[in-house]
Amino acid sequence: LLRSGGAADDVRRTIVDVSGNQAVDSTQQYELFDHNEQPLSAQPKMASFNQRCQQAVRRAVADAAEGHAGRIPLYPDPLFHVTVAPRASPVDPRIVYFIMAARDNAYAAVQRLISAFYHPSQLFLVHVDLKANSSMHMALVEHAKSLPNVHILKTRRLVQWGGFSVLATMLDALASFVERVDFDFVINLSDTDLALRTNAEMVAFLTRFKGRSMLPAAVPQ
Repeated sequence: LLRSGGAADDVRRTIVDVSGNQAVDSTQQYELFDHNEQPLSAQPKMASFNQRCQQAVRRAVADAAEGHAGRIPLYPDPLFHVTVAPRASPVDPRIVYFIMAARDNAYAAVQRLISAFYHPSQLFLVHVDLKANSSMHMALVEHAKSLPNVHILKTRRLVQWGGFSVLATMLDALASFVERVDFDFVINLSDTDLALRTNAEMVAFLTRFKGRSMLPAAVPQ
C-alpha cells in the first residue's frame, strides 16, 4: 500500500500500475504501509526493506512514464546438462518440482523432499536464497551433481517473504523449462515442507487430472 507525499488532508492512496495506466510523478516521496496499515518508516527493523521498496516504486513509475512498464527481468537457466528420463508409462504425468531453500538446515529438508518424490522422469529445480549460507548452497550443488534431473538454479535472488521476489524466483524457474520440457504439473515447495506421499502416489493421483490446474478456492456461503 502506498500513499503519495502531500498535505495531510490531501493524501491520496494509489497502487502503482505497472501497465502504465496510472501516471505518477517519479520524483514524489511515498509512504509505504504494511498489511496492518502501519507505516514502514516508523519501524526501524523495516528500514532496509522500506528503502528497497521506495527504489522499486520509483523504478516502476519511471518505466511506466517511458513506456517500458510491465517488463519483468527474468533469469532462466539453459539446463544444458539436465536430463529427464522417459515416463515410466505414456499416460504418467510429468511433474516439475520447484523447491525454495533458505534456512540453514535446508540441505537436509531439500534432500528428503527429492528422495521422497524422486523418479528419473520428473524434474527438480531448486532455488537457494541469496542470504542462505554458502555451505548449504554448495552441499546442494554437490548433491545435484549425482542426479541428472536435479538442478540448482544459478541465479540466486534475495527473497523477502511475502514480497514479489518470492514470485520472481518461480518465474525464473518457469522460464527455464516451460519451452524445453514436456510437463503436466508444476508443484512449488520450500524447505519447510515435508513429503507425505511417494512419487508413485503422486503420479497415480495426478493422472486423473492431466490438463487441469489445482488452485485453492473458497466456496461462497
